[in-house]
Amino acid sequence: MLGAEEHTVMVADWRAERVVWQSAGPGLVAVEWAREAMETTKATVTAVVPRDVVEMLEPWAQTLTIFRGGRIVWHGVLVTMTATAARVTLSAADGSVFFSRRRVPLARLWQQHDATQVMRTMVEDACGPLDATGMVSAITTRESRIWVTASWTPAECMLDDVVDDLVEQGLVWSVVAGRLLIGPVAAQHTTALLSDRDIDGQMQVVKDGAAAVTDAHVVGKGVWGQWMDEDSPLGLLQVIEKADGAVREEECRQMARRLVQDGAVTPRRLVMPSSARLLPTAPVRLEELLPGARVPVASSQTGVTVAATMAVKSVKVTAGDDGEHVNVTLVETKVTDDVPNLPDPALIDMRSPCEKELARKNAHGSGGGRSDDDAEDVGVPPA
Repeated sequence: MLGAEEHTVMVADWRAERVVWQSAGPGLVAVEWAREAMETTKATVTAVVPRDVVEMLEPWAQTLTIFRGGRIVWHGVLVTMTATAARVTLSAADGSVFFSRRRVPLARLWQQHDATQVMRTMVEDACGPLDATGMVSAITTRESRIWVTASWTPAECMLDDVVDDLVEQGLVWSVVAGRLLIGPVAAQHTTALLSDRDIDGQMQVVKDGAAAVTDAHVVGKGVWGQWMDEDSPLGLLQVIEKADGAVREEECRQMARRLVQDGAVTPRRLVMPSSARLLPTAPVRLEELLPGARVPVASSQTGVTVAATMAVKSVKVTAGDDGEHVNVTLVETKVTDDVPNLPDPALIDMRSPCEKELARKNAHGSGGGRSDDDAEDVGVPPA
């Protein structure tokens, strides 16, 4: 059961590795924290803090950790401290806030590497030194089967530029309890079924037609790929996407196919607004509600029947004098979240047009007379 647990807060000096302050008893007034896919999440704590401790609170020099029932549910670095005569308000951001505060330190050339491996290595390079939140040492990954060919110039771009480029190609990530999850890690877990009786308040079902696509054209560097769903009831909805990191025709075609598979049916979004919340009797635990985790849903209260397995987009928790409130946003699953549905690299012709032309000339030059489709020297990305 979801239940309702007691929250406690700890502020620690990450350099000295010592506790600066820890909440006790009624001193904690309010707590708010969140989890969200591909976003830097924040936490806010309002508490009564001794005056001698207030003087020691410094942004970026300390970390903020939130416990729920004795378990860590949120961890990040202190960003803002606001003090009044009665209480103190602390605002913190999770470890991904350093994506926009660290430059790319090393020159690396990636050629058909898994996007998960690319992001992990780039994060370790940039955030490894002076890792305030310990995020680098707690990275959890899962292969994405999104193949990346790219390079970034050191000292000329920030780490968040790298992450944004990888997200554009379909990579997912999130930070949960201070741990960085790269790839569809949470997609391996499915919670118990949620129904109308598990929710207090009115849910919202949003059908977002702006994201619908039935014909996608992806343009890379000198190459392009297209994919179309001719049988879609939505008709012809075309889109052109730029993929500067794609240098092979097959890459562009696979990206176009994923766009169409995700948008051929109008995506639905199930939202529980601030007025609605999960009941403590809901058959799920808060530790299960990770961004990307699968949640079977059965609901008909809005008139739009929802009976499908959806994915967690975000979780927001607030706790105060009026109790604990848990708000969850669910979205339809994406093709890139289901790794077995993505193509195996050994089955994809990864050669660029130039490589195909060279192979054809070599075949004809040696008298073999083979076409480039029959050539055996098909480039395969590294494992």
